[in-house]
Amino acid sequence: MRHLSLCIVLLCFAIEVEPRHIKKNVQQFQQTINSPAQTKICYNPTDFDKSRNRSVVGKRGMVVCDDVVAGQWGTYILRLGGNAVDAAVATAFMLGVTRPHYAALGGGGFGLVCPAGIKKGFAFDFRETAPAGILQQKGNNFADQQTGSMLQGAQSCGIPGIVDGLLLMHDKYGKIHRRKLLQRPIIIAWEGTQVTGNMHFSAKPKWDTMSQGARDILGEKNILKDPGEYIKQPDLAKTLKRIAQYGRDGFYRGPVARKLVDGLQRAGSVITLEDLANYNTKEHEPLYGSCQGYDILTMPPSSAGGIALLQLFNFMDGALKNYTEQFNLGDSISWHIMAQALALVFADRNCYVADPEFVNVPIKELLSQKYLMNRWLSFFDKDKFMLPDNLRAICKEGTDTTHVSVIDAQGNAVSLTLTVHSKFGSGFVPLGTGVFMNNQLDDFAVNNEYRNRFELKSSELNRIEPFKRPLSSMTPTVIKNKNGDNRIVIGAAGGPQIISAIWQTLVNRLYFGMCLADAVVHPRIHHQCDPNQIYYERGALSKEVCDLLIKKGHILKEDTHLGTVQALEKMDDGYIWGISDPRSEGIAISV
Repeated sequence: MRHLSLCIVLLCFAIEVEPRHIKKNVQQFQQTINSPAQTKICYNPTDFDKSRNRSVVGKRGMVVCDDVVAGQWGTYILRLGGNAVDAAVATAFMLGVTRPHYAALGGGGFGLVCPAGIKKGFAFDFRETAPAGILQQKGNNFADQQTGSMLQGAQSCGIPGIVDGLLLMHDKYGKIHRRKLLQRPIIIAWEGTQVTGNMHFSAKPKWDTMSQGARDILGEKNILKDPGEYIKQPDLAKTLKRIAQYGRDGFYRGPVARKLVDGLQRAGSVITLEDLANYNTKEHEPLYGSCQGYDILTMPPSSAGGIALLQLFNFMDGALKNYTEQFNLGDSISWHIMAQALALVFADRNCYVADPEFVNVPIKELLSQKYLMNRWLSFFDKDKFMLPDNLRAICKEGTDTTHVSVIDAQGNAVSLTLTVHSKFGSGFVPLGTGVFMNNQLDDFAVNNEYRNRFELKSSELNRIEPFKRPLSSMTPTVIKNKNGDNRIVIGAAGGPQIISAIWQTLVNRLYFGMCLADAVVHPRIHHQCDPNQIYYERGALSKEVCDLLIKKGHILKEDTHLGTVQALEKMDDGYIWGISDPRSEGIAISV
């Protein structure tokens, strides 16, 4: 009966996929891509009604995320009269129940709140931080980060920020009381959530190293549950209930905090009650840029994603202005341009960017037109790839993130990215809390020769220090029109591939004129400077294109998928088109 109800709900959502106003929106898309730069780009835009990839369409709000249950809860909050912040926070807390391998309460993230009708936005950095006593933590295996205590277990845990960040966003801009937002997550934690294929296969390789508290949640009699079975999380339900009653003090102080610290310290962590009580989310001005007549709002450091994204758009414009020949989507020169641009921004990312409270990040200089144009003209050669001259050891980074994009009936938008670093974080759950803790300390530089699963190395700027936030590529982003109305809300999961996935999606949409669904689904590449190679998805490059890229000096490596995007777009007629990347298990749900 439960499965039948879910199918009926999904069928109802699918009914809205093909509205009567399609032809009008095709005309609007043709208008949005009418710019001088377009004369050098060839692509035959796919009409909405002929697109291979179906969008969900609505007019009173939308939630896009990688979990059906969380998306349903977020849209329910919108139907109750909640705004985009209410819906995003509600969705995020539900993800902590249904997607603990990505968004557990023991993690961190970044949020971007963009009110409708104004050009301003508000950025929230609730990244995990290193504890005060990290340099005195006994048993730190800095020499062997790949298999040591910084990768798994209690000693790999940073001070979690998700709860503080979500509640601060809600306190400042939400409408509905937090008790209502947490009502359904508490019930689902008590009654049980279904093990998805993604959850099962995320837990399987870490099962033997997980703490008993984690194994009690995900298994039965120390055997991991299979996809389709249900897990119950009564301790997490109690933790959520205290948050609903007492706000941040329900997590960072009191009984829950004592259980967290007791469990962590017994297992070797140096996190203290003071560390938890003193954690605070950082509020910043977003970074601002422009592209194809639109304004870009994105995340400042300690995320490197925003700087990289704005640099990439500048390099794309530079390529259009200075490359005289016409190029087509998917041909060797377009991929060559993208690979060169990505290599340049990743070199800068690892040479200049880290936590701004510990490192002077030259944001203004990195985004100056003079610097970027000189850099592009110095390195771009249509016949060969050139490795950047400021290459340093690359900051490694976890890849197991999740993203939520939300817009409400009034046009207010939230772009929110969450993580526990790697799947299920540290694999450690302090008894009595139900909280999977992050392993974010592994994101710091403690061994310059270690490469993570994405072959990223550590950078000296990102060395571990008390209270420091590790560098991130999370890039929650909103595109506004010149009136300040929110047009596109976008973000992605995938570690360093977040940057390349978001950029290529927006290039496909704003430069090549694809509809948003096709822009998200289109095959992608990734280049992060070190190692010096193009990662490409299956189907992205033909044999002919591969041969031409190799002649230009590129090294190629095939990958299954490169990032997962959650995106929506509000058209001028008020209709909202949303798509969850089919590379994930997600869904777009309209009100």
